[in-house]
Amino acid sequence: MEAEDLCVVQMFPVSLVCGNTMVLKPSERDPGAVLLLMELMNDAGFPPGTVNIIHGQHEGMSVTQ
Repeated sequence: MEAEDLCVVQMFPVSLVCGNTMVLKPSERDPGAVLLLMELMNDAGFPPGTVNIIHGQHEGMSVTQ
């Protein structure tokens, strides 16, 4: 497991227990681990919208303030 995947696995339980939602942007080179995690969360019965995934590369992303 890569370091970024481990960080997600460590951080999302704390966020969800505190009543927050999460937005994840996995690596565009290898998003497989995050997608597998989301599939497991769906199977476990997490409510829709609890954790959201954004796909894309830098050119496709826009940030608004």
